[in-house]
Amino acid sequence: MKQYFWLIIIVLIGGFLRFYNLASNPPALNSDEVAIGYNAYSILKTGRDEYGRACPLTFRSFDDYKMPVYVYMVTGSMAVFGKSDFAVRFPSAFFGTLTIVLTFFLVKELYKKKQLLPLLASVLLAISPWHLLFSRSGYEANVSVFFITLGALLFILGVKRGTYIIFSAVAFSLAVWTYHTARIFVPLLLLGLTAMYRKELWQKKIYTLIGFIVGGVVLFPIIQLTMSLEGQMRAMGVSSFSNPDDLKISISRIIFDTEHNLAPFSFFHNRRFEYATTFLRGYFSHFDLNYLFLDKAIERYRAPGVGLLYLFELPFLFIGIYQLVRELSKGSAILFWWVIMAPVAAAFTLQLPHPVRTLVFMPALQIISSIGVCQGILWMKKIWDGNKKTASFGLSSLMLCFLVLNVVYVLHQFFVHMPIENAKYWYAGRKEMVDKLEKYKPFYDRIIVSNKLDFPYVFFLYYGDVDPNEYLQQGGTKSGGFLEEGNTWGKYEFRSVSDIRSLTENILFVGQPGEEFKMSQVIDTVYYLDKTPVIVFFR
Repeated sequence: MKQYFWLIIIVLIGGFLRFYNLASNPPALNSDEVAIGYNAYSILKTGRDEYGRACPLTFRSFDDYKMPVYVYMVTGSMAVFGKSDFAVRFPSAFFGTLTIVLTFFLVKELYKKKQLLPLLASVLLAISPWHLLFSRSGYEANVSVFFITLGALLFILGVKRGTYIIFSAVAFSLAVWTYHTARIFVPLLLLGLTAMYRKELWQKKIYTLIGFIVGGVVLFPIIQLTMSLEGQMRAMGVSSFSNPDDLKISISRIIFDTEHNLAPFSFFHNRRFEYATTFLRGYFSHFDLNYLFLDKAIERYRAPGVGLLYLFELPFLFIGIYQLVRELSKGSAILFWWVIMAPVAAAFTLQLPHPVRTLVFMPALQIISSIGVCQGILWMKKIWDGNKKTASFGLSSLMLCFLVLNVVYVLHQFFVHMPIENAKYWYAGRKEMVDKLEKYKPFYDRIIVSNKLDFPYVFFLYYGDVDPNEYLQQGGTKSGGFLEEGNTWGKYEFRSVSDIRSLTENILFVGQPGEEFKMSQVIDTVYYLDKTPVIVFFR
C-alpha cells in the first residue's frame, strides 16, 4: 500500500507539471496543433474535415496526412471543453500523465523483486523535460507513446494470462493509427518481444493467433493507405533519401573513378551505399550526448539552454546500461531492444536528430536511468556500511544538491523563460494577428496574407471562429501543400505577397517584417513578448 501511496503522489506531481498553465506554455499553438484543432472542430460540427472529407482515416492537412486518433480525441475534448487551446492539448497532457502510471506497472512486471525501481522510473518520467514538453503540446507522438507502453505492458501480462495478448494487439494498433513513426517502431518492438517470449507465446497460441488476427484487421486500412499516394506523401516530404545532392555527389565520384581508370572502385559509390551511410548517420545522431543532455536538439522541442534529459541522469544512464549487461534478463533484453530500435524510423528523415520522431525512447531511457539510481544507492550503502560514513554522507549530499539544482533550473527555464525566448518557434502572434485584422476588416476591400507566415489560413479558420459549415459551402481548403496558395475566406486571401494594387483598390497586406513594399505605410505591428516585431500590416 505504501508503494501505491507514493505512486499517487508522483502522478499528482506529474499531472500538475503537465496541466499547469497548459494553454499558454508552450507559448502558442503551432501550425500543426491549430490544424488538428480546426479539423477536430470541423468534424464535431459537420462530420467532415477542412477539405470536406467525411470522417477520414487520415487528415490531409498540409499534405502531411496526419493520423486520425489524436484528431478524434481532440474532437471529444472540444465536445467537453469547447473550442479552445486547452482542448487541443488536453488529450496529450492526459495520456502523458497516464503514461507515468503505465511505466510504474511495466517496471513492476519486468523487475518484480525491486520495490524501489518502479517508483524511481515513474518519477523520472514525471519530471522528464523531454516527455513534459510533448505532454504539454498537441503532438500525436506523445499519445502514441502511451499506446506503445500500454501494448508492451499488456503483452508481458499476456504471457501469463493469454487474454491480455488480444488487448495488447489493439493497443499497438492504436499506436500505429496515432503517429507515423509507430508504423516502423511497433513492428520492430513486437518482433523483439515475440523472439524473447516465443516459448510462452506458443503455449498461448490460441490467444496469440487471435491477437494477430485482431491486429491485422485493425491495421488493414493502414496497409492500403501506405500503398496509396496520400499515404506516401508524408514519407516523401520528410525522407532524407529524397535529397538530390547526395546522389549528385555519388554520380560525380563514379564519373571521376571511370575517367581515371578506377571503374571497379565505383562500386563503393553506388547509391545504395550512399543511402546506407545517410541512414547510419541519422541513426547514430540520436545517441549524441550533446543532443540528449545539452542544447543541441531543435530549439522548438526543448527549453532554452537545456537538453532533453537531465544532466544528473547521465552517470546513472551509464550505470544502468552496465547493470543491464551485468545482470542479463528478459527485462534487460526488452530495454536494450527498445532503445536500439527507437531511432530507426527517424533515421530515414530530415532535420536530425529529431525529438518528436524519437519520442519512442520514452520510457525506456527513464527505466534504465532508474536502474542506475538503484545501483548507485546500493554502492552508497556499501560505502556507509564499510565505516566510511563521512565520505558516503558527503558524496550523497553533493549528488542530491546537484540533482535538486538541475531539476529546479530546468523547470525554471521551462516555465519562466521558454514562453518568452521560444515564442518564435511556436508561432506566437498569430492569434493576435487574427484578432487585430477583424478590427481592420470593415475598412478594406481585400486583405492579402503572406504564406511566409507558415500556413496562415489555418490560424484564421481556428482563431477567427469560422463556421465549418460556411467554410465547406465556400469550397473548403483548396491547397494544403507546403507551398500553400489560393486559399480564401471572405475578404482574406492567403498567398505570396506582391504589389498588385491598382489606384482604385483598397487592400491591406499582412506579412513578415521586411515584406513591405517601397513607399508602404505600416498600419500596425504584432510583437512577441520580448517586443520583437513578428507580423506587420501595411498598405
